[in-house]
Amino acid sequence: MFGIYSLSPCILPKLQNINSQKQVSKLHSVSKALGKITQNTTAYEIKSKFKINDALIPPKSLVIAVPGMWSSKSTITPFARYLKQEGHDVYVFAIPHVKWAQRMNQGSKWLSNKIDDVRIVETQRKLFFIQSQLSKLEQNDQKITWIKEYFNLDNSKLANKLVEQIFDLLTNSNFVNKIQALRSNNDSYSKSTDEKLSSMLQYYKKTFASNINQDFDSDLFSKKVINQIFDVIAPRVVLVGHSLGGAVALQSLQRASEPKNNYKDEIAMIVGLGSPFCGASVPSRYKLLSPILYSLFYTIHQLNPFSKTITTMQKTDLPVDTTVVSLANPRDGLVSVENSKLNCDGNVQIQLTPKEADMTSLMHDNEYQGVVVKWLQSVRMSTYNKLSEMGWEALKGVRHHCGFLDPQYFDSYYSEQGEINNQIFKGPNFIQYLKSLLNRNNNEALQKQVLMKMIDTMGDKDVQANEYIKLIPELEKLVALPLPFNNSSNKLSQVILNELKRK
Repeated sequence: MFGIYSLSPCILPKLQNINSQKQVSKLHSVSKALGKITQNTTAYEIKSKFKINDALIPPKSLVIAVPGMWSSKSTITPFARYLKQEGHDVYVFAIPHVKWAQRMNQGSKWLSNKIDDVRIVETQRKLFFIQSQLSKLEQNDQKITWIKEYFNLDNSKLANKLVEQIFDLLTNSNFVNKIQALRSNNDSYSKSTDEKLSSMLQYYKKTFASNINQDFDSDLFSKKVINQIFDVIAPRVVLVGHSLGGAVALQSLQRASEPKNNYKDEIAMIVGLGSPFCGASVPSRYKLLSPILYSLFYTIHQLNPFSKTITTMQKTDLPVDTTVVSLANPRDGLVSVENSKLNCDGNVQIQLTPKEADMTSLMHDNEYQGVVVKWLQSVRMSTYNKLSEMGWEALKGVRHHCGFLDPQYFDSYYSEQGEINNQIFKGPNFIQYLKSLLNRNNNEALQKQVLMKMIDTMGDKDVQANEYIKLIPELEKLVALPLPFNNSSNKLSQVILNELKRK
């Protein structure tokens, strides 16, 4: 049956011969150019220096890719490799099916601890780099200058206070030793809240918050500032989940946000690829495909749109600076457009043209592929014509459900000319999408991506950039948050407003 031959998680290996050096170099040049943006920078000056391709996942994100319930990690590995070629740090985890079968919250608990494992590794790596750079500088003022540039702080009064606070943190041996002493948990299931990186960081974040709120009494403002600072040291993750993987990613966010856990600052963004955020009404014909799995997997029954699990998920209160994006396929045979919506603020659903996946291209594990092919043949060779007919009808819906993961569609979906970018910036609902993405509670890194892409599209013949005038309320709200960074959303929003005034 599905996925039983690939239960253990893996880390996607470094690609030795990839075609991404240009993209990586471009990202470095973007970062450098962003540091020169001021309130008076023009859209032309920005466009002449750089261009960002991907408007969905911010550059150099820490990404965890999670396959669905009946998928092995091999199904999502090509997509993860594609993200890696775009310059992201990517990990792939397939939740053990025994935890899928028991309950969704068993899988989300396992995933939550895996998120912490990944963040520990990345934080130790980043902290080692920072410490090594600071050790090369003799004078404290040189170190402070380096920190200011590395964290991309501007010349505001708050920035000058923050750089000293960051310096104190990075030279605090107690903080550094605590980080270096953290260890990932092999089984990643029994880890307690007290052992989590996010829980350990809470004390230091509260110290920063008290300093910030002396000048700006705003939870939204301080949250965005603190996240942007600590993401440089201890990056939060972007979870990309296919099917049930996306729903369990959302459950992990819920779990992290519970007061008893107190480690909600670990997820920056969730991207659901055909994910049942509103549950999924599994038609009776799908029972015919695998009646044994249907009867044994309690998780399947939890996907009922009226189950306690799903109704609780619909009440998710997204933390400030966190965004959920749901990609939906109108011909998806497992998760409908309605079932992939998340009815809360701070999220956006994007409907894409349906594409039917070549299922064999998703199966890169030979043993796994052999079992599935035999199973498909048994369905096709069934002596019961009705079963065969219903089985193949269901299989067609499954192919559309897996279209997001087929390598032949990556460019048409996710590239600069891909459908996601086209829908967000050129499609019939692009103003609606942009309004959702520019909600000031959303993830700051994603908003910067969107604003940069808006600047990039201004002047294009096939983009009605004059329609951006409808976004002035959202842009003005972003401008009103004077974040102390050179590449902040308030400065980019001001660039667009200035350009709109010129027209």
